[in-house]
Amino acid sequence: MPRFSILISVYNSEKYLDECLTSVLAQSFTDFEVIIVDDGSVDNSGKICDSFAQKDSRIRVLHTKNNGVFIARSIAEKESVGEYLLHIDSDDLTDPSLLFLIDEEIRRNNTDLIFFDFDSFFPDGKRITKTYFDSDRVFFADDKQELFRLLLTTTFNSLCHKCFNRRLIDFCPDYDEFGRLSHGEDLLRSAYLISGISSASYIKRSLYYYRREVGASVRFDPSIITDSDRVAAVICSLMNSSGFANPQNNALFCSMCRKQFNNFFRLLSNCNLKLKEKARILRFASELSVYFYAAFADGDTTFADLRIVAINKRLYRTVLIAQKIFGKD
Repeated sequence: MPRFSILISVYNSEKYLDECLTSVLAQSFTDFEVIIVDDGSVDNSGKICDSFAQKDSRIRVLHTKNNGVFIARSIAEKESVGEYLLHIDSDDLTDPSLLFLIDEEIRRNNTDLIFFDFDSFFPDGKRITKTYFDSDRVFFADDKQELFRLLLTTTFNSLCHKCFNRRLIDFCPDYDEFGRLSHGEDLLRSAYLISGISSASYIKRSLYYYRREVGASVRFDPSIITDSDRVAAVICSLMNSSGFANPQNNALFCSMCRKQFNNFFRLLSNCNLKLKEKARILRFASELSVYFYAAFADGDTTFADLRIVAINKRLYRTVLIAQKIFGKD
């Protein structure tokens, strides 16, 4: 059994896939396997994966129909045999010392979740480091509230800067229930992981590198809000069942829902649909639980607060026109 399983979901990633896999194979700690799920790619991604597998016996490639990243990650986990699992996005890079430092931390503190800092890098050479605490830390069961608050307020949701013990798979969601979840899957998985841990470690060092495209845009998809609603419902349930529900966390949860709704609203207002169709979608969204929680959140701009008031009064077209004119958050 290898110490680590590195799990990579691939979909039409030919542009950066070679660089990603090369960085994985450059790890100084070598006791690992790589499980790649080619999620129905229609470019040369599958061929690139197969060529790497032919050169290195630690790599296994599974070619599937396109099911989305949520299902692809589930397939990779089921196929893996490592003691600890790491998910990596197919256009990102890893530090050569990633597995070595995680292994050291596991041997030192025997924690079942290890997370670390990451860098975002851009084509123009700009690099931004995301860091969480001032020094290395160990969290025990009594500290899970702090991690959960971190999840609700920062970019802590990503799976790609977390390594977790295989046993935590048992705390993860039923993929058959969620099916093709396209948005919020990292947030959902991270919430389950935090609820299931006995202890966690933080390594204050950037060990993962996110590739950011300058000027990249997110295409509007109505499933953004329905997926957000499903994920919010699960997190709300986890808060109640895990003892995370309290006034502070409830307020943070509402703020998280407000951010998700605001993102959905901006994408909706800027898409090419006709105003009548936009208003219909907005009306539907305003009837979801994620909007109900978002409406209770504090701390947004006056414009965003007025938006909620207008939506509550069912002035859907008015608020969409106002967003288009003023373009404010």
